[in-house]
Amino acid sequence: MISSRLFCLVLILFSRISLVLSTSDDVATVPLNETETNSSNLHEAPLEILFYIEGPEQVQLPIENVKLKVVFNNSAQGNGNWTYYWETVEGIGLSYAEAFDKEEIVLSTLKNGTQHFRVTISDGKNQYHKDHILNVLSEKHANIPPKANIKPNGPITEYEHNNVVLDGEGSLDTDGKIASYEWKLKKGPTLQLPSMNTPILTLTSLTVGNYTFSLTVTDDNGAKDETEIDIVILEERDDPPKAKISRCGDSSTGSITVRLPLEVLYLCANSSTDDKGIESYSWTRKDNTQNPLDYTGSSSSILTLTNMKANELLGPYIFHLEVTDTKKQQDSTQINIFVNKAENQRPEANAGGNRTIYLPEVSTILEGIAKDDGTIVSYLWSQIDGPSTATIINGDNVKATVADLKEGLYQFRFNVTDDGGLQASDDLFLTVARSKNLPPVAHAENITVVLPTNIAILNASKSSDDAGVVGYQWIPYENVPACIMPLDRSDDKPVLLLGGLVPGKFLFNLTVWDQAQETNWTIVELTVESGQEQKNSVEIYMKQNLVDITYHLRRKLEARLGAALSSQIAEVTNVFVHFNEFGQQAESGLLRVVFHAEYDPESAVEMRDTLKRQSTPKKALKVVDALKAAEILQHEESMIREFSIIKIHSLYCYLDCSGHGVCNNFTKECECEDYWMSNLFSAFKRGSKQDCEWSTLYFSFFVIMVFTFMVSIGLHCFFKKKGYNPRRSRFSLFCCLRAAKETINKRKKFRKKKRYEPLKSDDIKKDDILINIPSSSELLSDTEECLFDARKNRPPLKLRERSFTNDSLDS
Repeated sequence: MISSRLFCLVLILFSRISLVLSTSDDVATVPLNETETNSSNLHEAPLEILFYIEGPEQVQLPIENVKLKVVFNNSAQGNGNWTYYWETVEGIGLSYAEAFDKEEIVLSTLKNGTQHFRVTISDGKNQYHKDHILNVLSEKHANIPPKANIKPNGPITEYEHNNVVLDGEGSLDTDGKIASYEWKLKKGPTLQLPSMNTPILTLTSLTVGNYTFSLTVTDDNGAKDETEIDIVILEERDDPPKAKISRCGDSSTGSITVRLPLEVLYLCANSSTDDKGIESYSWTRKDNTQNPLDYTGSSSSILTLTNMKANELLGPYIFHLEVTDTKKQQDSTQINIFVNKAENQRPEANAGGNRTIYLPEVSTILEGIAKDDGTIVSYLWSQIDGPSTATIINGDNVKATVADLKEGLYQFRFNVTDDGGLQASDDLFLTVARSKNLPPVAHAENITVVLPTNIAILNASKSSDDAGVVGYQWIPYENVPACIMPLDRSDDKPVLLLGGLVPGKFLFNLTVWDQAQETNWTIVELTVESGQEQKNSVEIYMKQNLVDITYHLRRKLEARLGAALSSQIAEVTNVFVHFNEFGQQAESGLLRVVFHAEYDPESAVEMRDTLKRQSTPKKALKVVDALKAAEILQHEESMIREFSIIKIHSLYCYLDCSGHGVCNNFTKECECEDYWMSNLFSAFKRGSKQDCEWSTLYFSFFVIMVFTFMVSIGLHCFFKKKGYNPRRSRFSLFCCLRAAKETINKRKKFRKKKRYEPLKSDDIKKDDILINIPSSSELLSDTEECLFDARKNRPPLKLRERSFTNDSLDS
């Protein structure tokens, strides 16, 4: 009774909450009672149940609708004026109702789930509540049997004594769950299985053989499924052993080197390995047994060696080990033992102590002393330091001789080696001194070089000193051209090599000094002359790259040049071409080749026989003239095209420049002296300045005269064109010519026809024609003298001017 009252109080408290009922399609909103009921109006339900909800508590889908109805316990109470209100406390959206204010509610469109409904009835004075739980079960389907699955996938291969785990947790039931597992041994050796009803089966101690196990799974509806797996158990793997020998306490294998005295040596085989264990060991000796030796433990893992002897001469001790495992599998190895005699002591070397000798003595004997507990097998004397490299004679003996000494301090080392390979050394210092120092004497001969030789050699090796010259320095005089440069940094060496030679005489200062820094100097003259070969050299410019001219092309060009010259020079049978220079011009990129040609005019036949025996003739030959050679080669068009030759001319310019200038060897043009210039007509015709014939003074005067004349003509024409006729001078050239012309024209009117014939002879000069021209005194009055009245003479003047102009042009 108490529980019923508590239940009613709970219902009254929940009635104060308004809920909204909604479905998947329509949402029905039921407003809560907005007027709060006073506590005085709330009455506890009577002890007896006034009403209850009639309807099912559980339904199974599919079902169209479910009806819930309020039923009064006392039918007389149901006749009152009651209002009804249904609300969903839990499970909103799992059903749909058309009306929530009727005595009966019809639920449709039911969905799987639990729904909690509450109905509130009121008679205007009192409210009563009642709850109802409706459980909607899902639609029943046909049961799907489970699927049994065993992992890993079979067949399984394993070795005996190893565990095998079969996992059945991968079995699956799609519409329920697995209720039980059952393992069975279908085939194979007898085996007691552990727990049979677990998803995981662990098999231990399987013997060799083939097994088949099955797994049966049952779901919660009693459906079953079965699968099988095959297991192959192989005999346990047993790998062969691996034999190893080492000195006990040392991991090195293969060979052992020991030194006497040694009482005992232990060889260990316990580092040999096997997966099941080694059953036996067997040691045997394999060397020639000429060297005595005692050993014990030949069937154990440790071999003990005693009474060993040095075997450097007879070879190492060799022991063979063979190991066997439980399956009688074997492996073997061997070890070499080198026994050296007792430890060798380092020898003692003594070079004999420091000493001093005096010039002019330049050699001495070095004698060393060596001690050793054994035997000294080698000696070696070597120089460590010194002012020069001395010559050591018998350097591999205990006594040696050193020579070619110079003043200074030398350090020599005496090195000895014993029969054990140990070495020792000792140094001695040898001082070479002089009682009185004499300065050195610089000496080098003057030389003459004839171009085209391009290297000069100045030799100062004959310079002398009582203790030897130690330094040389070549310094050119200030007037020596900078193009003459030392080669291979030879300006501080006895022999100076010079390149970039040009004709002239040049002086060089040679300075030498000795160990005591005493010096001496002398002047050496270098004369460079232009020989006939240089003077008659020819240069060719080709459109080629320097690196492309190989010796093959060089010999081909040499042959073409020699053939062209020998065929055009009557007194020559064979021409020898000698190349002096190959170079590339930086500005134009043209290849410049300089050569000269020689021939023997006396005996061409003898020269041909000589060429068959040797490549270079020994006779004194004559040089082909450069101008003649250049002129011949300039007409060799096939050779010019083949080698892309741009120009050919002599190396030097031989133009006399009319005695008023010098010829530039690079441009091959005349550089005229002051007040002289080249003939413009010849320069225009030849394209270069090859003379200095014209005087600039005369040429300037002539230009001024021409310019003045042209200006005068221009001014005259300008004034005539403008109609301006100023008063002219009595001696005006134009006035006189004009008057003379008018007189001649007047006389022509009175001449008879064919009275005169035109002059055809070119020998008659214009001056002869003008001899009879009347003077100005005949044409003009005394008062005017060529001065005309502009007003009176203007029309006739225009006619005369036009006539004069045309006749002048005709003349």
